[in-house]
Amino acid sequence: MASTRFSIGGLPLPLALVEVMEAGRWVVPDEQVLREVFDDDPDDPRFYDLPSMLRQNELFRALAPEVHLDLVGPDSDVDPARCVLIGDLGADMSIALEYRSDHGDPRVIYYGLDGWREVAPSFGVLAERLGL
Repeated sequence: MASTRFSIGGLPLPLALVEVMEAGRWVVPDEQVLREVFDDDPDDPRFYDLPSMLRQNELFRALAPEVHLDLVGPDSDVDPARCVLIGDLGADMSIALEYRSDHGDPRVIYYGLDGWREVAPSFGVLAERLGL
């Protein structure tokens, strides 16, 4: 389910994300948890608040033609117009909601050394895995 109150680039944020943000639980967990969920080593990880999401996504969409956006696996070609950056594990280590398949419950993708890959089929699953 998506929130009609909050959207970025015309994409509604999942209600689960809005709820954890409003409850003050959208905070970076222990680095070991991040390693387990993202299968990568964090380097100054950040989960964006709403103003930061707006700013980061504006920059992401502006730079998109210059950025390599292949998703690892059969679902390649990440479209920045159908993504919302929600955080990062460090420089060039973005975490995004990917709305290609479902506007109400987008999957969560992560940009690591091998390119984009899915880390959770929905934000709710990611929140659960992160212990939020």
